[in-house]
Amino acid sequence: MVSLLNRLGLSCLGDLAAMKSSDLVGRFGPVGLEVHRLSRGFDRHPPITIAPPPERASTHRFEQSVEDINVVVATARQVADELVTHLSNQGVSCVRLHVCMQTDHGEQSDRLWYQPEGLTAAAMAERVRWQMEAWIATRGLTSGVVLLRYSPVGLRAREGRQLGLWGGSTQADEWAARAVERLTTMLGSDSVRVAQWRGGRDVGEAFALTPAAVVDMERRAETVVMKEVAWSGALPTPSPSIVYDEPLLAVVNDASGCVVSVSGRHELSASPAQVVIGRHVYNVVSWAGPWPVEERWWDPSRQRRAVRMQMVLARHGDASVRTATHAVVMVLEHGEWWMTARFG
Repeated sequence: MVSLLNRLGLSCLGDLAAMKSSDLVGRFGPVGLEVHRLSRGFDRHPPITIAPPPERASTHRFEQSVEDINVVVATARQVADELVTHLSNQGVSCVRLHVCMQTDHGEQSDRLWYQPEGLTAAAMAERVRWQMEAWIATRGLTSGVVLLRYSPVGLRAREGRQLGLWGGSTQADEWAARAVERLTTMLGSDSVRVAQWRGGRDVGEAFALTPAAVVDMERRAETVVMKEVAWSGALPTPSPSIVYDEPLLAVVNDASGCVVSVSGRHELSASPAQVVIGRHVYNVVSWAGPWPVEERWWDPSRQRRAVRMQMVLARHGDASVRTATHAVVMVLEHGEWWMTARFG
């Protein structure tokens, strides 16, 4: 364009500024109008004269410092409900949220959370729990929380949700979420708990009962499937349906009656043939593993070294093998065998 202007006899900005804007628009279109504005020293875009959008940040100040994480999360859910309702009335949803918490001693935690599908009120409260748990674990708090602030920094137009025909969210999932929410309203925020994926290599740590008020029920099923597959060192799926609060002490013997052990190279001394739990004796129909796990080796007080196996057991002397078998998870730790979970 510069060479063309030179051929037209316009060699300096003063020549462009002296021309009518309509002539440049007629020859060059929108680019001509932009060049004419720049030559006269105007801004590329005219100033916005409309009123700024309303303040969408939601802040809650506690009357007294709060050290109980459940109290903070319950309050965060109430503040999130108000914020989501306010955004919904404007036809938008929050996809990027800044969460700020301050303590009575001036300590502050800031974090930016992103959810491309939009953050619900339960999802916001859930992020507050994650942020506070990480804050306590990494730094440690010297006082309670006195301020909580939500600042939506990324908004998008609110869109409807398309329910899936195969997999994903269904109408039944929505009905279940509404039923849980209704029970929570009737009985209280801590009365209704659902199993939420927490992560971990131990079957007893992978899920934990969490108050339903702070769980994003709409996307809970989808995220669990994705996270279970991605967790490194976890046992192969499917997960056991029964996890014992107190593992059952067991003895795993080989065919000669000797206790099965595992070497430092994670090799079995012999194939397991029999499992004794209390007064009950079971035959090992089949087995898989072992899967070793070594956690927190750098921390002498919390380090753990164990070996896990999956076994299919049948009662000793029972001829109806097909109807009497059941699969279990066995763990060898500190030289002792434990039954930690079972399937079905």
